[in-house]
Amino acid sequence: MIYFTGDTHGGVDFQKLANKYMRSTCGMPEPDDYLVILGDFGLPFFDTDRKSKKKKKKTTDPFNEDYSTWMKFLRKKPYTILWIDGNHDNHAFWRKQKVTKKFGGRVHVHPDAKNVIHLMRGEVYTIDGKRIFAFGGAASHDMAYRAAGLNWWPEEIAQPDEMNRARRNLAACGWTVDYVLTHTPPDCIMRPLLYEANCMERYVPDPTAFFLDEILCNVRYRAWMCGHLHIETYYQAASMYVIYNTVVNEQQLGL
Repeated sequence: MIYFTGDTHGGVDFQKLANKYMRSTCGMPEPDDYLVILGDFGLPFFDTDRKSKKKKKKTTDPFNEDYSTWMKFLRKKPYTILWIDGNHDNHAFWRKQKVTKKFGGRVHVHPDAKNVIHLMRGEVYTIDGKRIFAFGGAASHDMAYRAAGLNWWPEEIAQPDEMNRARRNLAACGWTVDYVLTHTPPDCIMRPLLYEANCMERYVPDPTAFFLDEILCNVRYRAWMCGHLHIETYYQAASMYVIYNTVVNEQQLGL
């Protein structure tokens, strides 16, 4: 079975993956189950996260102090953790990592936790018998408060080669999948959702969301899961689940 949750932000929102919480809300995944994090995974986030404590510069940022603790937390999980990138991920780090093939598509296996796997943009996978299209990334609404190469990366938005790969891979499967996994919703859905939540100050024009408008018009799917907006809602007209601080499984969603 596949479980889904929203942004984790480098450990800030990992409390929802505590075993006690999951047992009481969605059940504890078995070793052959999968948990999908819908972007803003955030481990590592800073370039200094993976360096030994002796080499680290003094910092008050919790990401640096907590990195090894959270990676140990994830390694101990008996199930496989899958994640797509969001806007708050170290895209420069992941572009340097070895690309391998798994589930029929391109992935990054986390160098510090072999059960943590990055599903790359534009790929179509077969996971637990489901055909899944993944496309991470989004534009940051807080870009003005971040520094390029430190805690913000321009690769957060969809790149032309990634969009072309997505079109090719979807065409190869007849533009038909079971699930679509993205960080941001399509623009045509994001704007009304933010308006209804009184959060329009968080809206920014996003090439990734514009591209997903195209995907929405062409792909056939059973359910679309995304995060990014820090709200929990179901957009019935598009069979789209926007997830943040809950963990839900396919059975709970009626899939």
